Amino acid sequence: MSSKIAAETMPNPGAETPLVVVREYDERRDKVAVNELERQCEVGQRGKPALVTDLMGDPICRLRYFASHVMLVAEYGNRKEVVGTIRGCIKTVAIGKRSSNEFPIYVKLAYVFGLRVSSAHRRLGIGTKLVQQLEEWCRQNGANYAYMATDGSNQPSLNLFTLRCNYVKFRNPTVLVQPVHLHYKPLGSVPNIFENFGFYFLYGLHMEGKDGSNLMKSLCAFAHNMARDDKDCRVLVAEVGQMDPVREAIPHWRKFSWDQDIWCIKKLREAQGEDNRNSQEYWIKSQTSSSVIFVDPRDN
Repeated sequence: MSSKIAAETMPNPGAETPLVVVREYDERRDKVAVNELERQCEVGQRGKPALVTDLMGDPICRLRYFASHVMLVAEYGNRKEVVGTIRGCIKTVAIGKRSSNEFPIYVKLAYVFGLRVSSAHRRLGIGTKLVQQLEEWCRQNGANYAYMATDGSNQPSLNLFTLRCNYVKFRNPTVLVQPVHLHYKPLGSVPNIFENFGFYFLYGLHMEGKDGSNLMKSLCAFAHNMARDDKDCRVLVAEVGQMDPVREAIPHWRKFSWDQDIWCIKKLREAQGEDNRNSQEYWIKSQTSSSVIFVDPRDN
């Protein structure tokens, strides 16, 4: 699943644009301001379901599990007000093989997420500047590609990344959500999803063979039974390819699920071992040969 990325949407005209400075996050100086900015920024589709990660007062909690990570903040004006944030981390992924008997080609991939801009300071280029500064950090730390995830209905975010920053649409996964029914109630119960709650994220899902569907349903039922014994767990969540056969075997509620997530990607620099047959145009613009999408659980 994806984190939904905010973008610049509202003008804030002025005769003179104050200075905007992008720098690394300092927990001692910025924690309170960043938490307030996160609270103010609305994320997700209006009138539709969305899972929003509660950072529990720790702005870098989703970065800690990556060896190479950074969070940037944007300061505005002489008061140095924190009006924007962005996060990024780097991991190693395989992008395919030159031939079937060779080892995969590995590249460093940066994940860009958590872009927030204060609603009172949009249309000032702050979002663009944050993305550009983060991309430069990614290059300096060896990343070959950068990708982001957003909701298909978030047109300002798509415009920012695809039109201004030259990202291209890459994949369209589906998010499947199943409520956890409480075993001590005689009728199926709908969990309270209007306050903070925990969830189990199912990943690495794959099935083959004629009995694959039944086996997958059994695995999902096992996970559901585990979740029922966890008082803090309210839903099970899985993110899979739209055409992946496993989608039909995963129990879910349509009213809580959605299929408008979009992954976008951009090449930052050449990777060692790449050639014309494994170039950006071939890898990131071609249709995938597999319906299976592996979602890194650390991204959620």
